Amino acid sequence: GDVDPKKKIDWGVMRRLLGYISHYWQVKVILALIVVITTLSVMSPAVIGGIVDMVRNIAEGTEVELGRGVVTMVFNLLKPVSDWFSVVSGFTPVKATLFVLSITLVVIAILDGVLNFIQRYILTIISQRATFDLRNDMYNSLLDQSFSFYDEQRTGQMMARATGDINMLGRFFNFAFRMIVSSSLLLLLVLFSMVSLNLELTIVSMVVIPFIFVATRSYSQRIRPMWANVREQNGVITSVLQENLSGVRVVRGFSREKFEENKFQVECQKYFDINITMAKIRAFFMPLATFLSSFGAVIIIWYGGTRVISGVLTLGTVIAFYFYLNRLMHPVRMVGMMTSMLVRAMAAAERVFEIIDAEVEVKDVEGAEELTQVEGMLTFEAVWFSYDKKNMVLKDIDL
Repeated sequence: GDVDPKKKIDWGVMRRLLGYISHYWQVKVILALIVVITTLSVMSPAVIGGIVDMVRNIAEGTEVELGRGVVTMVFNLLKPVSDWFSVVSGFTPVKATLFVLSITLVVIAILDGVLNFIQRYILTIISQRATFDLRNDMYNSLLDQSFSFYDEQRTGQMMARATGDINMLGRFFNFAFRMIVSSSLLLLLVLFSMVSLNLELTIVSMVVIPFIFVATRSYSQRIRPMWANVREQNGVITSVLQENLSGVRVVRGFSREKFEENKFQVECQKYFDINITMAKIRAFFMPLATFLSSFGAVIIIWYGGTRVISGVLTLGTVIAFYFYLNRLMHPVRMVGMMTSMLVRAMAAAERVFEIIDAEVEVKDVEGAEELTQVEGMLTFEAVWFSYDKKNMVLKDIDL
């Protein structure tokens, strides 16, 4: 079915979905790793900016002048190590500091790789356990349903929910959850670092952000209803295929092959058309986001360059700013992708929870005892029965 493109995300569904992973203690480990990895990512541009300033000052034979803000913070953090290394190696303090800063970049890269591996491995285990629980909850609900439930449901749709929708939620647990948390933290830390370096340059570089935000919002609003339609149409195709395969003898017996072939092609064409439309939208948005990001870099190079020439900023500060803007553009560009995946996950979750929450029409009486061995006769007196409460199957039966 169609989805309102302006439909807001149901945070109640989100909280329920996150409940499938929040009870695992490993989630706290993942959150801690995200904080460490993101912090390391923010340190790298500051270290690079410090190296550039030191090399330039050494080459010019002038006093070492580091940038302000986060660059100075990193330099002061590493100063005890630099002083110790200067004593041990016999290097001058400046060369020792340069060496320590260079090694720090290598250490950051190694730590980033190792911690990312650990984080992804743990998150994969949790996401698989969560999808395992979801799939079992859905299957158990299907086993409890009355026959009337299956009269109103298409088998292919239920199969699509148990496979495609559950797998979509697995990708949400494994990727979107990590990206939402890390991108939000990265955005805050990068903005703090940029402001600490130079508020004026930060404001100038933010000129391009509103345009990226508007483009991303427009993209998410257009792509949002299509993902739900894709999932729905996938279920229709699965239903048609399942019905034809299970009733292949009937189809052939009545020479309905051509009719069923055309019917299947029509549904596949609808699926094809939706995906092509989505591909066109993505093909337009991605280059646009890249162009806007590049425009921001041009602003920093031009405006920052003029400030370096006038002596207001150091070259290392501008280079650090350039790297920080690239870091900042990642979570901004990811807003569209994360919003898209979030909406897809919510659409899948609603379809899955609809099955899990389906009310069982025929329930056992509370405290009912299971009959293990029955003796005597079973009598039916004035029995009426219907699957849909409309068409009676049994009418006043005595047996």
